[in-house]
Amino acid sequence: MRYVKLTALLLSAVLCAGSVTSCGSKKSSSKTPGEWELITPEEGAEDENLGSYRIDPETGIKLYYEEDEFPRELVRTLANHFLAFQNKDFESFKEQNYPLYNEKMEKFLQDGFQYGQKESFEKQADSINEMMGGSFEVTRVKVEPSQLFADPEEGVQDFFSFMNEKFGSDDFEKKVREDCDEFYYFTFYIMAKNADGKEQIIVSDEENNAFFAEKGGKFYTFG
Repeated sequence: MRYVKLTALLLSAVLCAGSVTSCGSKKSSSKTPGEWELITPEEGAEDENLGSYRIDPETGIKLYYEEDEFPRELVRTLANHFLAFQNKDFESFKEQNYPLYNEKMEKFLQDGFQYGQKESFEKQADSINEMMGGSFEVTRVKVEPSQLFADPEEGVQDFFSFMNEKFGSDDFEKKVREDCDEFYYFTFYIMAKNADGKEQIIVSDEENNAFFAEKGGKFYTFG
């Protein structure tokens, strides 16, 4: 995402400003929020600066996104991508990826590095866990429009140009464009609790942009 290995994107910065180590949100109401209800932190809450969010009822992860800009399932797919690293679940990781990407990347890694996606995935998962003190738990996922390009389509083309160069032809771009219904290019942030229960940013960078494809209502990542 920004098309380089996840390990190159990991940061150990604390989530909230100052010395905050746990950013539990104060809800705008004492009532238990309904499923997918928009929750706005109270003024002065530690996580007020992050904005409003919804809680995924299946995972408990707080999702920050604008519904008129990003489909819910896109954000959930992004969260599931990082849950695969959290749970060291390679099959789940592959499931989030676009199938042709898995095929092409496996060949690229085997030809160039003599190992495949599974070993690459395990190395990345181990790297995150080591940085987080041995384990981590994804807590928040934030998605917002990318500021890197004036038009998201420029970001889409930037991604394809990068992959064309990596795979040595434009066949990948042609097949993906023909097969998919829509593309998304955006910036994202991932927060997680480390082994000591302290919440940290593990991915955060204004140039940390992701490319997603949608086909038949299902969303796919690209590694």
